[in-house]
Amino acid sequence: MESIKNEILDYHQMVFDSEESDDEFNKAIKIKLQKLIMDAGDDQTVIYEALLVLAEATGCAADQKIAEEILDHLFGNKYISSAHLEFFYNNVSTARWH
Repeated sequence: MESIKNEILDYHQMVFDSEESDDEFNKAIKIKLQKLIMDAGDDQTVIYEALLVLAEATGCAADQKIAEEILDHLFGNKYISSAHLEFFYNNVSTARWH
């Protein structure tokens, strides 16, 4: 988890040639959180921690789109529950916009 957090922090310092390459890199990092949740099984601590990292790294429209894709996949495949979704949305950086 710490390595993913560090990748997210490093990502925010990077400069990209295009918005597309920026979005691809951003998504690739966050997909690691999705995989972590999928591999967590019943370990709720890992699931909630990964969701919190994702929520805290969701601050713009592109981030929100990536997060929605990840959450849709996880929820649709029953890796997370509605309680997990509520936790994410209660902690997402963009919650202040609502």
